[in-house]
Amino acid sequence: MPAEPGAVLVQAARHSNELWTEVRETFRLLSNADFQIERYYRLSNPAYRQESLVTSARDNLRNAEPKLTHIAGVFKLFEEEERRQNLSEIARE
Repeated sequence: MPAEPGAVLVQAARHSNELWTEVRETFRLLSNADFQIERYYRLSNPAYRQESLVTSARDNLRNAEPKLTHIAGVFKLFEEEERRQNLSEIARE
């Protein structure tokens, strides 16, 4: 999770409702995986650990990976467009 997930959501909302929804869903997957891993390692005796938690965490991370790649790509294009617009405004001045 980013240090400031709220900032990421605000940026996503500036782009589109669809991206905002995708970011929220991705954060949910990452948070679930983090919680499942934490629960797995909370038990100090490995014999009592639930393997299903690791499996669920892995599934959440696998499902989050393509979403993260897509989100990063959209943000990159969004930032490049803003940079071009800013340079155009500076050139006009």
